[in-house]
Amino acid sequence: MTTVGRILRQATRTLKEHAVSQPLLDASVLLSDILKREVWWLSVNRDHLLTIQEVFDFENLIARRAKGEPVAYLTGHKEFWSRTFAVDSRVLIPRPETELVVETALEILAPARPPSPLILDLGTGSGCIAITLALEIKAATVVASDISLDALRLAAMNAKIHDVYDRIHLIQADWASCFRIPGTKKCPGIPKNYHGFDLIVANPPYISPNERNIMDREVLEFEPELALFSDDEGLEAIRSILKEAPCLLKEGGWLLCEIGWKQGKKVRRLAKETGKYYCCQIKRDYSGNDRLLLLQRGSNG
Repeated sequence: MTTVGRILRQATRTLKEHAVSQPLLDASVLLSDILKREVWWLSVNRDHLLTIQEVFDFENLIARRAKGEPVAYLTGHKEFWSRTFAVDSRVLIPRPETELVVETALEILAPARPPSPLILDLGTGSGCIAITLALEIKAATVVASDISLDALRLAAMNAKIHDVYDRIHLIQADWASCFRIPGTKKCPGIPKNYHGFDLIVANPPYISPNERNIMDREVLEFEPELALFSDDEGLEAIRSILKEAPCLLKEGGWLLCEIGWKQGKKVRRLAKETGKYYCCQIKRDYSGNDRLLLLQRGSNG
């Protein structure tokens, strides 16, 4: 029989040999997931005996992790805004820095203004941003779009898990291509009471294909390229969003778009070229990098 302490030592050695950056932590997370225990429990129960099935399952996960498969895909979940979301290879793994989008959205949409906000999440992926906003702002109605039907299926599952499925409208679309502002051709599936969005959030692909050679192997080989790469030095998707968003926002409505760590000056210029926004800010993440573009639609939007 194998104990927790022994199998963790073996797994840590294996992951070290395969240049995994946090071998003990990754092994501990995977073992705690199999045992349905908290990670801290392992350190005080090192003599706990594992069943044959638990050993088999754990060694299988360690072999996959050694090949670079991300821990979140191996466990099937990832924490975001202190909640657990289902994830797999259909969607990008939620990053801690993306929580800045939620944090800023909540600052903008203070409870008293507007009382029942209408929010659009472009490129929703796992749905973590849309679902979090729906949970944090009980009166909000959230529309979430993605070009990937597979991603939308996972987002729907997460919406059901978090009990907000009735307040999130999931739509397959290439950014804002299926939406129509009031007075234009109707779009099937869009409720008639939509009269412009108070807030649009987006976490688009913003990595240039030229940056492949400097990316982590586990990101490049396992996460969906559609959610990572954008042409025109990583700016193609952002450019499309900047062009389309003013037609969908109410006057004074906000666009929050996650950007790459060195794209601040470029996206400011792109936003200014549209002539549709009267407020433009770049917000940095906690590492001091450019991370979020904040734009407010002007009266001429």
